[in-house]
Amino acid sequence: MPSNAWKALGGPSVLGHLRADLARARAVLIVGPWLDEHVAAAILAASGNSIRFRVLTRPYDAMDPGFVPHARAAHSAFLETGRAEIRTLQTLHAKALVLDDEVSYCGSANWYRYSLETSKEIVLRGLVSEVPALLDLAEGYWQAGEPLQAVWDDAARGSVPPGETGKPASGGYRAEVLDPLAAKVLREVKGAFVLGRDKRKA
Repeated sequence: MPSNAWKALGGPSVLGHLRADLARARAVLIVGPWLDEHVAAAILAASGNSIRFRVLTRPYDAMDPGFVPHARAAHSAFLETGRAEIRTLQTLHAKALVLDDEVSYCGSANWYRYSLETSKEIVLRGLVSEVPALLDLAEGYWQAGEPLQAVWDDAARGSVPPGETGKPASGGYRAEVLDPLAAKVLREVKGAFVLGRDKRKA
């Protein structure tokens, strides 16, 4: 039977709907390989002072190096609230956001500026009660994740990776992220190739 509880959103309309939901939320689970400081700031600005956050993302060594400063800035913003826990999962590709185990956003969009403002995405917003397996999967991924602090300490002990500037990020990531895990697979598969991408400044 068709449901009126789910709505399809384009990338640019996601944050508007999300802000309204965040104003009433008590707890948020953010799942996605890429989260930048622009989207983090938008989420934090729309959230109440008691809301608790869980963020599941990629470890830095599984990110496009150019994105890492933006990820660090986003993670710092959440951790500075004192109400956030961040975990990492090496092969994470899912994109979802769950509020109070009741409302979910899931689809093709990643949680960074280019994806939500420029890229052509589809995100579904609806009730978790109608797709309970979504919450089961998200919670399962969360439980499989490792605390960010261990990854953060490892990164702090090393040098700045190739592609990183070591400078603080600001303004959000404004280009499409090249997934290093996907690129690795394509390089290793005979006959496969990765199309060149625009190296616009992030």
